[in-house]
Amino acid sequence: MEINVGVATIFAQKVVPPPGGTRFELRLKEHATVLNMIENLGVSRSLAGPIIVNKKKSALDQVLKDKDQVSIVPAISGG
Repeated sequence: MEINVGVATIFAQKVVPPPGGTRFELRLKEHATVLNMIENLGVSRSLAGPIIVNKKKSALDQVLKDKDQVSIVPAISGG
């Protein structure tokens, strides 16, 4: 299955292999979850904030489908 992923610049620099931009296509196994996707990208869960799938906040155990649009938003911290 192939999904479209959008990431903040901070994540684009950490994804392995680097995608060359902040939006890219990603191939995953059928029935992969949001957590599987994050692990596959090499993004630290502690740095990732909400994960948006098709314009809705998702749970980590949400199963992704072919052609899903996913955005990884950085966690925000204040001080």
